[in-house]
Amino acid sequence: VCPALAAAVDGRRLGLREAPQVWLSAGLALAGVGVLELADGLGAAGWGDLWSVLQAVGFGTSFFLTERLMAREPGMALPITAAQCAVSAAFAGLWAVADGSGLIGGGGLGFGGGEGAWLFDETKRASYALPGLLASEQFRPVALAVAWTGLVTTAGNRIGETVALGRVASAEASVLLATEPLWAALFASLLLG
Repeated sequence: VCPALAAAVDGRRLGLREAPQVWLSAGLALAGVGVLELADGLGAAGWGDLWSVLQAVGFGTSFFLTERLMAREPGMALPITAAQCAVSAAFAGLWAVADGSGLIGGGGLGFGGGEGAWLFDETKRASYALPGLLASEQFRPVALAVAWTGLVTTAGNRIGETVALGRVASAEASVLLATEPLWAALFASLLLG
């Protein structure tokens, strides 16, 4: 996404002759995602695969726009990250309301959680939402995992990415970030045996 946006929007010369490494890397990353997502064949493609593609387009666009913002305002990493996290939180909130009201899960559109309309059930709402999620012994590990994911691996990571995108082109950064599954597999193999 980043190389295509850089060529289309900024007019960067990223043709196959000018930057073959960018297109080779992008093709390898796309092929890797295809292998991960479509391992069961094209007939098994579903909503999750669509969301995965949209997520890649969203992140690529975000990296491209962040690079442009950081080039204009290099000292604005924290406000840019705060805006990105706020937008992500708003979409997560809208999704939770749609899922909790049964619009997308439990018979609605068919791709939400299996506990549709949990917002209308006092027992489920008490354990699925704050502060019940934190108070419940059963769900405390989930709440801690959500806090870790939100604060460290989302907000903290986004700050690092935003600062880096002020120094590295988004097309190059996206290639580096595409290696994440390889690093995850390596560390999982080392840590888990």
